[in-house]
Amino acid sequence: MWGLKKPMPELYVTGLEPKVLARVAKGGHTPFITAGWRGITALRDMHKHINAQFAAAGMPAGPRPLGVQQYVYVTDDKADALDVAERARYIGRVVTAMRLGDPLLSGHVIEAPPLPDEPPLETFRDNLVIGDAHLVAEKLANEIRELGTTHLSCFMQIGSLDGRRATRSLSRFAAEVIPLMEKAFGMPLDQVNSIEGQPRAAVAE
Repeated sequence: MWGLKKPMPELYVTGLEPKVLARVAKGGHTPFITAGWRGITALRDMHKHINAQFAAAGMPAGPRPLGVQQYVYVTDDKADALDVAERARYIGRVVTAMRLGDPLLSGHVIEAPPLPDEPPLETFRDNLVIGDAHLVAEKLANEIRELGTTHLSCFMQIGSLDGRRATRSLSRFAAEVIPLMEKAFGMPLDQVNSIEGQPRAAVAE
């Protein structure tokens, strides 16, 4: 099926199946990945897989678009950070229960038992982008450099986090984190990892 709009709008495609990635590569679309609570280690493996599939599809090596979603929360309070990490852990448990098939329900709520070999709560916090403005800026900037991220999606209302706290974090991200990242890169974020002169490194909040 072909869209009526010409040219076609930019497409972002999730999924790591080789056939899907081959079409993404040949169509010039943007692969979009997220690792949930598993953080940069899992993102690194996904990125390596995408590059291998692009190469298998005959695409030349070099800069290419990449969309990444990360859980992001800005706070100076250690207890607040662990509370948000616990909400991310619950999401991970629910997703795993659903993937295993036929999850147990308590009324309309999915029972979320601990993950197999579940790490300590602090690991969830450390894998995600949770912390003060300087830590958040540093982790995101390092990730963008390593992966060549061109589009960043910040998932900021994590689990059942109330709107007031999410809004406070979002406001601090705009007022504190983005200027720190732009200082680290020495340029506006929409110019970072630009491809063929096209501004690509957009941040969606």
